[in-house]
This record gives sequence, C-alpha cells and structure tokens, in this order.
Amino acid sequence: MEKLQRFLSDARSIAGLRTATIADTPGLGENLSGFPSRLGAWIAPANREQVFEILSLARRHGLPLYPVSRGRNWGFGSAQPVRHGSIVLDLGRLDSISGYDPREGVVRIEPGVTQEQLSRFLKEQGSPFYLDVTGSGKETSVLGNALDRGIAYNSLRVDQIRNLEVLLGNGDCIRTGFNHYPNARCADLYGHGLGPDLKGLFFQSALGIVLGATLQLRRLPEKTCYIDLKFNHDRLGRVIEAFRELKGKHRLEAIPHIANRERIMAAFGHTLRGMSPEELRAQIKHDWRTVVSISGTRAEVRRFKREGARLLRPAGSYRAFSETFLKFSIRLMRIFPMKSTASLHRALSSMIGFSRGEPSDIAIESFAGSTGEPADGTASPAARVDRSPLGSVYAVPLSPLRLEDADALITLIRGCARTLGLATPEITLNILSHQVLEAVVSLQFDKTRPEETERAHRFLSSLHDALLASGFHPYRLDIENLHRYVDPVDPFWKTVELIKKTLDPDAVISPGRYSAGPGPALPRSSPR
Repeated sequence: MEKLQRFLSDARSIAGLRTATIADTPGLGENLSGFPSRLGAWIAPANREQVFEILSLARRHGLPLYPVSRGRNWGFGSAQPVRHGSIVLDLGRLDSISGYDPREGVVRIEPGVTQEQLSRFLKEQGSPFYLDVTGSGKETSVLGNALDRGIAYNSLRVDQIRNLEVLLGNGDCIRTGFNHYPNARCADLYGHGLGPDLKGLFFQSALGIVLGATLQLRRLPEKTCYIDLKFNHDRLGRVIEAFRELKGKHRLEAIPHIANRERIMAAFGHTLRGMSPEELRAQIKHDWRTVVSISGTRAEVRRFKREGARLLRPAGSYRAFSETFLKFSIRLMRIFPMKSTASLHRALSSMIGFSRGEPSDIAIESFAGSTGEPADGTASPAARVDRSPLGSVYAVPLSPLRLEDADALITLIRGCARTLGLATPEITLNILSHQVLEAVVSLQFDKTRPEETERAHRFLSSLHDALLASGFHPYRLDIENLHRYVDPVDPFWKTVELIKKTLDPDAVISPGRYSAGPGPALPRSSPR
C-alpha cells in the first residue's frame, strides 16, 4: 500500500483534483450487485489535462487505473474495477457538450454527460433531434453506455458513435476517423475516415481512456403511436415471427422490449404505491407484455399499425393507442374509482417517454427507495442505488430470433434458477433485429442477508457456465464473470493482448477488462 500512498500524495498536488480511499470513505466499495470491493482508491479529475497528469503518475508508480464515465454500470459491477487494487478514474466531471449541429443532428460529448443533461440541452436548443435513451436512469453516462455497447429503445448505442478522442496508455492522444485532420469538413459526418477505422478498438476494451465522442442523434418523427400487446407463453412463437417480419420486411426501427410477469412486477412494484402486491398481480394476467412505439410519417405509421394489427392481434390482447388517448384515460380514471388500473397506466406513461428520448428513473426507484433515505433532493435516486439493501445481478445473452432458440434460452435460465431453489428471474426479450434478440436476465436479492447474496452470485456464475456451454454468449459482462469468456490461448484474445502491449505498454489501463493480460496490481488486503 506504500506505493498507492506515494501515488496519492503526488496526485493531491494537482489543483482541483478529488481523491478518496475506502479507509476515509467506507461506502466507496459498495455496488448494486454486492460484489466484493476491489477498489484501491478513487480519483476524479476536473478536466482532461488532469487525466493526462494522472496517467503519467500511474505509469511512473506502476499502478492500474480503471476509468469510468459515471460509475453507474449497475448490475455489472457499478464503478468497481476488475482487478484488485485498481484506482478508479472517475471522469464524471468531464461533462461538456459542444459542436452541436442542428442541421445534421450531431453533437460532441465528454464521458460525464448524462442522459438527462443531453436531453435537456436538446430541448433548450429547440432541436429537431433527440437522444435515444436507455431505461437505466437520468444520471447515467451516454458515452459510458455506448462504449459498453448498450442498447437504447430504438437503436444500438454503438451505431450512434461517429468518432472518438482517446488517450492511449503510451501517452499519445488520438482522434479517430477524419477528426485528426484539423480542416476535415466531414469529420463529424463520416466516421470511418481514411485508413483503418480505429474506433472499434475502444468499445469494451482496455486499450485507452476515451475523453470524448461525436454522437449521431435521431430526428424527431412526424407521428408516433404505440402498440400494447399482452400474451401467454404458448403464443411466443407467433410473436417472434411477427416481429421478424415487422423488423425485416417492414423496417420497424423501434426495439420491442418484451417483459415477463416477474420483470413487470419488479419494475412497476415500487411505482404503483397505491396497489397491493395482490392487486398488481391481478392486473398482470398474461405471461408477457410489450409496448412498442411506431414512428415515422403519418403514412408510415398508418401502414405499420395496419401490419402490426394483422400480425400481432392473433397472439393475445392487442391494442394500438396514441399518447393523447393514454393521457385522457388517466385523467378519466382519476375521476372514477379505478385506482389500480390508473396506477398501471401512469407507470405505462412513464415507460412511453423512453421512446421519444425522455430519460426516467422508474427502473431504479425500487433500489433507491429501499435505502430508507428521504427523497428530498439531498441524494438523487442514482446516488442511492449502490447503497441499496436490495441488490440485483444481470446477464445479457444473445439468441437467434427463432422460437426454438428463444425457448431453449428461457428454459436454460429457469433451470439454473430452479436448481438453486429460486423463483423465475426477471426476463426481458429485446428484439434487436429481424435475426437477433437480447435477453436481459436479472435477479433481485437482499444484500443484508449473506446467504441470499451468495445464492444470487452462484446463480449468475452457473448461468454463465450454462450460457457458455450452450452457445448463448452475452454481448456484455459483469466484473465477476469476464474471466469465463476471456481465454488467453484463444488467438482472438492473444491478438487483443498484442494490440494492448503497443498502445498501453505499461498495462496501466483497466487490466482484466476484456483482456487476458496481468497488468500491475496491489497486494490483496482481504481474501475474495
């Protein structure tokens, strides 16, 4: 630990820098999933110049840095590093928005820019474009999520990134695409540039510290309406085939999120304060539910509604509605004694905001509320999530968009839970394209009960063993299970290490993160 103290002593001489250790900030090691803390220290630069200085210090002292944008990678480890003793480099204070082009819909952002911050900026500009948001919360990083290939409500975040500015471990700072030419007129409009397109190296990697990016926004549609479909499991095949056609033949852009009953209970339970668990369960009469936005010109929306009705109506309880109708029905239900239905509609209204770029904390309220802290503005919901006694772990495997594969994946997930005596986990099936779906699998547990925490972690590890054996590989991993997929003798990962040795010769950036190399580390202070 002497090496760490020398590093911190040098770092604290940098004006405006914020530092902390677990010794002086006990809650620093907490995370939503209850994973053991690996954090050696926490450091938050005020600007990019300080990031350069910190990297230089880390190389000089031989200590690992673990950059995070906001540290809100909930369910996957939050801000905790992969390797023990790493210094978390919190880039949350780098939060400038610049270079907004109202004609082309591109904007430059730093790592600390949140969904709420960018959404508010665009509204203040009267922009004809919007940020395609995720359901992760208002205060999560746009760029951090994109670099982990996060999935928004209408698109894949990775496809929104045009170019990157990256500080390499060797001290060089590169700009990808045409951005390294000062006078390039298409720098923000054509992401590939001239020569190799390097930006792909820095998604899910330990090859550099991303300091900024150019983001392509989405244009606000002329018209939007919504399809609400509830169905039982025996109709899943019909629904899959319907979305295969809608996504492929009819070019439906939105990503349908199909939630099972357990997921709906977990997501809405805290929001629907006026309903008892029995009332809520009585409202959820089907195994699965999805609310899909349909956007485009008025003619396109009419066509999508017609095709959606033809393909989806036979599968279950189907309805199409406008946002105006939903608001009217909520007002009506406040007048008449229909409290439970009105509560469900209010929650549904919050979810619909995602489709038009309005971030919400609805998905994290159950965790934030369980801390017992007053919701008086002194600590935002995002600031309370990792302190929650209610924990959650996540896995996100991909599957071909075919009934036989989806059924096999769901059976595998339920089997892993049943083996450990657990109820069915929360599952959401996200239709990414006409060929692929993502399953978001989550399990909530009480972090104050060690036996529950241990069982949740066992479920996650056994699920990953089963996924790896069956070929349902995840597109993203938590800090505890990366090692299961990163095989140092696999030529792919060997190539990754060869690139890392060139770009980060001292192996100080995020050792262990999508990487097989050892990197520098501090001695363990406690067993894992």
